[in-house]
Amino acid sequence: MAENKTAPVIDEAGDFATVPVPAEERKSFTSILWVNAGYTINLGCIFGGAAIAALMPLKQVFIVLAISAIIQAAIAIPIGAIGAKYGLSSAMLSRKSYGKYGSWLIATTLAISLGIGWFGWQVALFADTIHALFPDSILTIRWLACIWGGGLMIFTATKGFKAMGVLSFIAVPMMITFFAFGTLSALVQSTVPFSELLARMPGGDIMSIAQGVTVAVGITVAGAIGMADITRYAKTPAQAGVSGTLGYLGGALFCECAGALIIVVSSNLFPTVTDNLISAMLALGFGFGCLVMLVLAQWTTNDNNLYSGALGLTSMIKMRKSVASLIMGAIGVIIAIGGIQDYFVPFLNVLGLLVPPMGGVLMSHYLLVLPLSKTAQNADTIAGVNVLAIISTVAAAALSYFWVTPLPASVIGLAASLLL
Repeated sequence: MAENKTAPVIDEAGDFATVPVPAEERKSFTSILWVNAGYTINLGCIFGGAAIAALMPLKQVFIVLAISAIIQAAIAIPIGAIGAKYGLSSAMLSRKSYGKYGSWLIATTLAISLGIGWFGWQVALFADTIHALFPDSILTIRWLACIWGGGLMIFTATKGFKAMGVLSFIAVPMMITFFAFGTLSALVQSTVPFSELLARMPGGDIMSIAQGVTVAVGITVAGAIGMADITRYAKTPAQAGVSGTLGYLGGALFCECAGALIIVVSSNLFPTVTDNLISAMLALGFGFGCLVMLVLAQWTTNDNNLYSGALGLTSMIKMRKSVASLIMGAIGVIIAIGGIQDYFVPFLNVLGLLVPPMGGVLMSHYLLVLPLSKTAQNADTIAGVNVLAIISTVAAAALSYFWVTPLPASVIGLAASLLL
């Protein structure tokens, strides 16, 4: 009698981009945690915290950042756990929810927003900041910094999860130490009590808490829906959930609060010198540490952006993930060198409206529909397009944009997609 054997999984794209990660290839909890922390500890979060602090009192800034971290964790943790359970990337998971071709909505959003748009924007931010820190060095000429900085990020994204894990293992403890030291140093140098810093009123218009939360969530929310791209390597959903919790409620929140505190303290100490975060750090005496942390923070974050974007592209087009990383990374670097990255921001913000609803659809499908529906559990085929999922996503995104409420748009979009 012939013996039934399961056909071996063929990893055509490399790095298990389009197939489940086998059990023997899963990584330890600490490895998942380091990569997650490396992704959420980034220059964008630090600058974002500082930018919000310029528009509202520090006490409200901390409230805004805490709320935004909870919202992003509410998206990232369930999706991360689902990714660990099935061993699939976010783009591949969306095939069950949206259909084979309907999933291109998520795949395209990840590819364009993370793999090209935000990757290029972050490379440009990296080059501009490096040049501002050390304007007289040949290596920090803007176009050259775009090339070598972007090249570092492309390298680890191309090599895959193992390379990103090694980098994060080295970089994350150093970054945490530096930013903790920087925050404590700022407090020690402050000439006013902490209570006065909390109550400090910025000049100009004051942003509302809802507006602040929307801005803060927008900084890294695209990465929240791509959390499965990292946690598909986790051994259990619990490991994925804990790493996501520590990443967003620890890493991202810590960075944003550090940036806000540093800019507020420095503006009190050096009102004529510190007009941005970099000058604030230099004025507080951070010096060469700024350069090292800048390189590490951007490297460990932007390689993840490109990695998720490449996973999105390979879910639509049959190609090696490494090739997808090289192509998208090169486009992002060209955008950064050309200085046109800011023209993409409005478009990327529109895409950002789709992210919370997409997360809601994924969560509702895997956490509600599948457990409760025998038909869905036993389905062997994937539909071409799940029209209901597409309509729910677009309707929830439109509702979050047009319905003016005290609640942040991201909350409206997530809640509406779950209900629809």
